[in-house]
Amino acid sequence: MKTGIYRLIVAVLLIMPLIAVSQVKDKQKEPANTFTDNKTGSGGESFNTGGSSSLTTREAMIEGREGNMYFGSAWPEGVINLRDGSNIKGRNLRYDIYADQMQMTDGKDTLAIAKPEEISSLSFDGHTFIYQPFECSGLVKEGYFEVIVPGETELLLKRSITFHLKGDDPNAKDKYYVSDCYFLKKGDNPAIKVLCNKKSALEGLCEHRDEIDAYIKKTGKKVKTVDDLKDLVNYYNSLE
Repeated sequence: MKTGIYRLIVAVLLIMPLIAVSQVKDKQKEPANTFTDNKTGSGGESFNTGGSSSLTTREAMIEGREGNMYFGSAWPEGVINLRDGSNIKGRNLRYDIYADQMQMTDGKDTLAIAKPEEISSLSFDGHTFIYQPFECSGLVKEGYFEVIVPGETELLLKRSITFHLKGDDPNAKDKYYVSDCYFLKKGDNPAIKVLCNKKSALEGLCEHRDEIDAYIKKTGKKVKTVDDLKDLVNYYNSLE
């Protein structure tokens, strides 16, 4: 009985009371182009297009892929693992990329997790997320990451909405552009950005630089794709 009451209290602490979807979206700011360099100038622009030709021109300049602002928009059932060792099951979850916010639903209202720092991990639909400090532009921030490679050193994926395109037609749906950025997490240190190239990989995995360099030469991998980076991090963890 006490265990049930305790979990109920924890669940209440984790959730903001009854935040409707429209209220969450109203509070969202235009996305900041934090993780990619954009040739058009400042990132995170919200374009009000004047017509189809203008829209085509704008879209041609935008980096990232057109996608959904929500990851898990069908509300799959998931599990929340807390740092105290307990867990919350049977919740329908999704990740709001735009707001960098984990949300759940009771079938009527959309609730946002209020204290993500109390979460050890959160899983749904075969994907695992953690809330993690990371270095960005000389600052240490916090946000949600998907764990791509677990281990002593983890390869993490940070999704972000880089552009939000609005049209003049009130019946047209807004367009969101999603960019992926990869980070390395070592121990309790803030995650650091890593690119899919040899130089960046060697800088991020510097503790075994000679072994990694030899591995790259032996296998012929050029570290040009995410799969190459995953293989490299898995190999690095085998050396630890």
